[in-house]
Amino acid sequence: MNHRIAVLLLAATQLASAQRDRFSVKGVQIGDTLPPLELRNVQGEAVALAASWKEKPALIVTGSLTCPIARRECPLLEQTLRGLEGKVNVVIVYTVEAHPEGDASPYGGRTDTPGINIQNGIIYGQPQTLAKRLELAREFIRHTKTPYPVLVDDLDNRAWQALGSGPNLAVLADPSGKVVAKQGWLDPQAMRTEIERLLQTSGK
Repeated sequence: MNHRIAVLLLAATQLASAQRDRFSVKGVQIGDTLPPLELRNVQGEAVALAASWKEKPALIVTGSLTCPIARRECPLLEQTLRGLEGKVNVVIVYTVEAHPEGDASPYGGRTDTPGINIQNGIIYGQPQTLAKRLELAREFIRHTKTPYPVLVDDLDNRAWQALGSGPNLAVLADPSGKVVAKQGWLDPQAMRTEIERLLQTSGK
């Protein structure tokens, strides 16, 4: 391999790493205490996110219906966390749409509807009302069959920004609300390891 090719490969690797890590460095960081955030359940009722880490750790994962990765990872998360039921609370925070049809993606700044969304009939614009976002959150539950509570961010996207502005990031908090692990992109198996480490440390 000549020097030029080696340099190009290194640059490509660094770019891919930066893309993976860009959501890790935004929002809350390990050691921070999660801020008080009020979200909505899928019926539209106000719910404090802090209730999710009361008495036990909480895994908070962001997602939206138009994010193919979130649709894929939610079922995988349930499979991977089997055996930890009752030891950790898992909450999906439904956020701004990742790939809204006809609207600019919050991540790329342009309309970018993945082919798999078209194939699956998941073609929705960016909600302009909370009622529409709640509707898409309910559709997300039907599509992924997730057993986890889904809490919906308000249209100011405050929770999305506080967590790191990522389409499928994960934050693990201890029962005091302190962040003990964060992933810019959810990796269910690696997160299970983090949860088991936290439970072992706390003697649970």
